[in-house]
Amino acid sequence: MKKTSLLIIIVITGLTLAGCNLPFGNSNVEPTLDQNALNTAVAQTVSAVSAAETAAAPASSPTPQVPSDTPAPPTATNSPEPTITQQPAATITSSVPMIAAVEDTNCRWGPGPDYGAIGYFLKTDGTVPVKGRNSSNSWWVIAIPKYNYPCWAWGGSTTVAGEVNALPVVKPPSITVGVGAAPSDYTGACPVSITFSSTFTSNGPITYTYRFETESGTNTPNSTVTSTSAGTVGGNFAKSFSADITDKVRVHLLSPQDIYSGWKSFKVDCP
Repeated sequence: MKKTSLLIIIVITGLTLAGCNLPFGNSNVEPTLDQNALNTAVAQTVSAVSAAETAAAPASSPTPQVPSDTPAPPTATNSPEPTITQQPAATITSSVPMIAAVEDTNCRWGPGPDYGAIGYFLKTDGTVPVKGRNSSNSWWVIAIPKYNYPCWAWGGSTTVAGEVNALPVVKPPSITVGVGAAPSDYTGACPVSITFSSTFTSNGPITYTYRFETESGTNTPNSTVTSTSAGTVGGNFAKSFSADITDKVRVHLLSPQDIYSGWKSFKVDCP
């Protein structure tokens, strides 16, 4: 409204100044309207008003243009719920290997069938601790609660659970082997019989398999002798000589361990 009023005032003023041709000194002459001057004044007035409005108008903020390659906002999707895998409960295992009998079996004095049975390991005994092993892991030293001493169980009739390589390798029971010859130095009528003797000493029941061997290369047939408890047992072999001889003899224990006795010299002199 204020801009329109201002325009009207300016137009009227222009008309008054430019459009009237009043001569001085003659009030009876009718004024003549100069149409060209009027048009020029109006045009100048409108131009001035437009310029004033343009200057007075506040600068308008440009409308931001969205680039045509602006990606559309992501579309929300329903993500699947994470799957929680139930972990199995930790199994607590004993650090000591455990053994059970798959069939009723003997528990022996040493790692082999030639060692006497000093107890029994039954399926009904359940699992018992393993205390040791032999070098080939084929026999196990076990502790059965019903006995107050350890014994050996065969791997073929038992099953073991747990780490066994850390178990100590237990040596088999100690055995001492001896040899004798009587008479060991003979001079006299021939033929003569010389008796060779063997002795085996240990602290438990064992069946010994052995033979006599001479330095000259003669071996006797295999023989066996059994001890039922701790102590010494032995066997004899007699051989007849009809001629002079000087030789040596020893006992070779074949089972349950491979052990040699020392050499024993013997001599026959037939005059």
